[in-house]
Amino acid sequence: MNTGEKLKDARERRHISADRLGEMVGVAKTTILRYESGEIEKIPYFVFLKILIALEATPEEILPEEELELVRKSDELRGFYNTLGKKQRDIAIKLKNLPPEDVSYVDGIVQGLLKRHPE
Repeated sequence: MNTGEKLKDARERRHISADRLGEMVGVAKTTILRYESGEIEKIPYFVFLKILIALEATPEEILPEEELELVRKSDELRGFYNTLGKKQRDIAIKLKNLPPEDVSYVDGIVQGLLKRHPE
């Protein structure tokens, strides 16, 4: 099942009309129907969050597995980023703009430092 089909299934299981869901989310009934039919493939992030709240649903109930994997990876990266200190985050931001060969050079330096300071 794709996102639209799963959305429609979740909405119908809760006995909520497309018109009512549109009102709850702040979009037109036709927009909900276009999400469900797949005519609109990408539901805007904040609209998607409102849909989840309105349906009291989880992302797992609405998103296909491949999109859920992206959400999981994004959450994992966000969690990792939050464990870094300010100086480490600043360095990561600076590294983002370096060309690949310079990133490889910096990686070599970091690997050398890690050998000197094992966990």
